[in-house]
Amino acid sequence: YSAANNRRIDAKYLLKPIQDEVLNLIAKAYAEETTLDKTAAYPVVAADNKKTITNNGAGAQVILTLPAATAGKEFHFYVAAAFNLRMLAVGTDTIRLGATVSAAAGYVENAVIGSFITLRCLHAGLWICPGRLMGAWTVV
Repeated sequence: YSAANNRRIDAKYLLKPIQDEVLNLIAKAYAEETTLDKTAAYPVVAADNKKTITNNGAGAQVILTLPAATAGKEFHFYVAAAFNLRMLAVGTDTIRLGATVSAAAGYVENAVIGSFITLRCLHAGLWICPGRLMGAWTVV
């Protein structure tokens, strides 16, 4: 109620600017997410941290070589074409999906469209999948 104008103020008019700002912030966050489409071998780099890398447009297997596993790095991978999308560890780094661990310099791969995996490094030398997984990934 506004005593100065002797009228009732509808709460939706007070909340509208706040709601608009929240929606703008959400839209900005989505716009800042980056997707990289790779159709050939690609060395994933630190600048790709938190990005989604796909094989969209590929006509054959795409091998993505992960950087050395150092804490804090995280990458997302999506199979968009029906060809293997392979993430290859380097050196003595391994990749763990649940109880399954790759060999040193091993890999995970999948060729089923719609499959998704996040690989995160919690400590040097080990990539893990922190539960963000769709599809059956092969670990070698």
